[in-house]
Amino acid sequence: MNIEQIQKLSDKELRIKVAELCGWDWRDHVEGTGPCWHLGRHFTGLALFREVHRTKESQIDLLPNYPADLNAMHEAENMLKRTGTSSTYAEFQGWLVEVVGEGRDMRCVIRRHLIHATARQRAEALVLTMGDK
Repeated sequence: MNIEQIQKLSDKELRIKVAELCGWDWRDHVEGTGPCWHLGRHFTGLALFREVHRTKESQIDLLPNYPADLNAMHEAENMLKRTGTSSTYAEFQGWLVEVVGEGRDMRCVIRRHLIHATARQRAEALVLTMGDK
């Protein structure tokens, strides 16, 4: 996906994309519970298992709200630092400059702009960084 396509995603679509990149997966059938979102040890250090009995989209509230919650995005960025390489995190920062810049002269997008990037902007940059990996 390119930057324009990602910026057109709804918050719900972006939330699911980031969740899947962070290790959440949808399981259509789990013995004893039915369909559910699952997150294993590799992301938070805790084995999380949330029982749900509907569809992937209808149970989105069980996922961290990445496009609206800076704390959730901080965890996602930490996952990127832990599982990626230094060049992967540098790529994320490069995409963040693109997302925050919104057509500005890149010389004007200074560190202050990156520090104040919204959760949504950070989520978009994460998908641009990890989307094809």
